Amino acid sequence: MKRLLLLVTTLILTGYLYAQPNDDNWRDGSAKQLKGKVFTVCCFVSAGKHSWKKDDKEVALYKLKEAYKWLQSQAESNGVKVNFYDTATSDDADIKVDKIYQWKGEGKDTGNLGLKVLQAAGHNNMMAYYDSLLQYTHCDNIQVILFAKTAGRSYACPYKKGMVKQHRYLECTTVYETDSRGTDFKVSTIVHELLHLYGAWDLYQSHSQQENVEKKSKSILGRSVMLDIYYGMEGKIVDEVNAWLIGWFPTYYPFYENFRPKDRY
Repeated sequence: MKRLLLLVTTLILTGYLYAQPNDDNWRDGSAKQLKGKVFTVCCFVSAGKHSWKKDDKEVALYKLKEAYKWLQSQAESNGVKVNFYDTATSDDADIKVDKIYQWKGEGKDTGNLGLKVLQAAGHNNMMAYYDSLLQYTHCDNIQVILFAKTAGRSYACPYKKGMVKQHRYLECTTVYETDSRGTDFKVSTIVHELLHLYGAWDLYQSHSQQENVEKKSKSILGRSVMLDIYYGMEGKIVDEVNAWLIGWFPTYYPFYENFRPKDRY
């Protein structure tokens, strides 16, 4: 992947490469590095009288396949091979829950929707289910995506060492049918949230990122899919910093620390 001029300049000025920091605490769950074979558990989730229509499921699965294609293309441009597999169809029945929880910010109670949904589907032991998926699929990574039949802010639940494995080891992202403004979720929404499962950092101002990081990202990493998800995929890339984080780029540069979120130390 082509070096950004500023990154090259930084490397030259430092004169040597620093040892890569240990980021393995965030690479310990079911989605380790975005390479090799990846199996996706897809769940259509609804509550009460609201249910997914077959046509809407087909649209959601089409967007998921487009997300796969885009990620595969980006991986290839970095010399990495990744293949995605799933068994989802538009005939899959909804998984019904009593309430679809909204994302309230990392560290706050979200009702652990992923755990709730998988238990409703009959998987009461998450680690046993994970082991069975590995045995059945022979894949390197397992990821879960919940398509939630309501409005909300899509989010990911990556696993970190020290968390309760039965609750979070099977890494999951929730994609809401629409956002709070009623806009349907985009392919970029799926891509952005799936990348979080593999360790990618947000580059926009958020609960864990400061405003100066967003400004810096816009000037240096402005095409990153981790910076903006509202205007489609045209011209977007997996930036160099996040390519390193998800396992596509082997070499760490100290410049990356300028983008590290507050909760990743």
